[in-house]
Amino acid sequence: DRLEQTLPTALRDTENASVTVFGYQGQSTALVARKHAVTFGGEIYEEFISTSRVQFLDNPSRQVTLRPEIPDGTRYTSTSVFVQDSTDILAGRVSLRGGLRYGHFGFSTKAQPAFNVKDEEVTSDAVTFNAGAVVALHTNLNATVSVNRGFRAANAFDLGALGVTGGGYELSPTTAIALGALAGTSDGADAVSAGVAVEALKPESMYAYEAGLKFRSSKLSASLSVFDLELHDQILRRTVILPVPLSQI
Repeated sequence: DRLEQTLPTALRDTENASVTVFGYQGQSTALVARKHAVTFGGEIYEEFISTSRVQFLDNPSRQVTLRPEIPDGTRYTSTSVFVQDSTDILAGRVSLRGGLRYGHFGFSTKAQPAFNVKDEEVTSDAVTFNAGAVVALHTNLNATVSVNRGFRAANAFDLGALGVTGGGYELSPTTAIALGALAGTSDGADAVSAGVAVEALKPESMYAYEAGLKFRSSKLSASLSVFDLELHDQILRRTVILPVPLSQI
């Protein structure tokens, strides 16, 4: 919940929000060809967002209902399926692990003409993977290596926020696209056009590369690892440049 009031004599703005989430998960493991431990499954998370916003005028008995930052009735659904295989290709010497995950994300709002909220549905999906190996170099010494890809889809705030916030006046990506907006060079008031039209948000992605050594004996355990993390398509706030003043639209 949020309460805003700049001065004791200023208008008081209150916003309430609640999120109800239902999650469903299933997973199973099977031994295939006596040497492959295959794990597979899926999961679904459904989020239902309820919001309300009221502005009190000169006294508590006078109030006006406003559009919440995220529209009431917004829904966000995350669905994924996955499979992973672990196997020893040289018993006691070399083991491999690999997996794939497919994720699908859906954001939707219900029309509310009084607040100029339209029916909207935005979907995105992505595939991630992980792969790794463990090699026994000695009785007490193992070498490890892994490569992984992760991602984060745009959330309900990224896709649906609209209105005055601490960072300025938020516009949803679809609203900015409909207005023909251009992306600014920064998120500041002095931003200028980068000459690129605002586009639909894509999932952020990350690649992780890691290699290391692990030593273990009856008296001592130690590990040494090096890694590289690379973040791509990061979702950032940007000032939008409109072709005509907003007051004329």
